[in-house]
Amino acid sequence: MSEDDDDVVVPNTPVAALIPHDTVSGRALMAVIAILTFLACLCAGGGVLLAASTSAWRSDVSREITIQVRPHAGADTDAEVNKLVMIASASPAVATVNAMSRADTEKSLAPWLGAGLDLSQLPIPRLVALLAQAAGLVTVDSGPAHAAAAVGCPQVVLFGKALPSLYRPWGIAGAESKVLCGQIDGVPDMLGIRTQDVIDAWADLKLREG
Repeated sequence: MSEDDDDVVVPNTPVAALIPHDTVSGRALMAVIAILTFLACLCAGGGVLLAASTSAWRSDVSREITIQVRPHAGADTDAEVNKLVMIASASPAVATVNAMSRADTEKSLAPWLGAGLDLSQLPIPRLVALLAQAAGLVTVDSGPAHAAAAVGCPQVVLFGKALPSLYRPWGIAGAESKVLCGQIDGVPDMLGIRTQDVIDAWADLKLREG
């Protein structure tokens, strides 16, 4: 373009705003963005608090080990536990050793089997040993159901008012666990489970071989 050419006039075209101002849609969009930003901050803060609150628990668990003394015929389990405590305490890598007493066992089983449990009338080790060899089990939502899951015993579990999503037994991978729920008048109730449903679930259950 030569110096004699006239100047080119470019019209001043208004630039559209990314978020419209002073409109109903613009104000609504701003409110949505503010809400989403608040929720994102809330989730991030919750994650930070959760990580902080569980860090001590994870640290304690990572430094702990549980030793199981399996009962067998003719053995004095209490004596073997005491011997194991002495051996573990003598190790320089072990800070403290705590043996789980009968009272501690009763307390841990109370949520499933009720308070005031008399273990002399309920041989838990024998029950666990039996479940470890059983082909399968039909039971209700209780301690034996969780014990069966722990030793890989396939089972059919009948649920009443408790939520299976929270309280169903989880155990060794590969051991099938079928959950049945019933209702009476729209209310969760174990008595609403049909007998035929239990029979069919047992028939379809992949039992342990041998």
